[in-house]
Amino acid sequence: MMNKAQAYVEGLSNEALFNEWQNQYLSWTKTGVLEDGIIRNIETKLRETDKTFTIHQAERMFKDECTMRFAMIMATVNQGIKKYRDIRETLKENYGLNPDDNYDYETDIKNTAEFISDLKKIKSVKR
Repeated sequence: MMNKAQAYVEGLSNEALFNEWQNQYLSWTKTGVLEDGIIRNIETKLRETDKTFTIHQAERMFKDECTMRFAMIMATVNQGIKKYRDIRETLKENYGLNPDDNYDYETDIKNTAEFISDLKKIKSVKR
């Protein structure tokens, strides 16, 4: 039965987890009031297995899943920043090498720089 709670947590979308984190979990840690939502659903599924499970064990499952997913996203963001910096440098190096080249390097360099900026914003928010 514990697998039922684990399957529920693993089946949640990143968006659902992060919304719960922002809209309920952080509020709960400040106010002590936890509305119905994902953490309460985890508790219900755990208590179906064994009545001794508490909301704090559900919270631990929720936090463990969020931490794992945050870590994976941050690894992707960090890899993305390096990868797109390398792409931007390659574009800059190739820009103007061949006078007959009609490729729009300026737009790609600009778009790549904006994407790197977006990844950096994601990185700063997730910390």
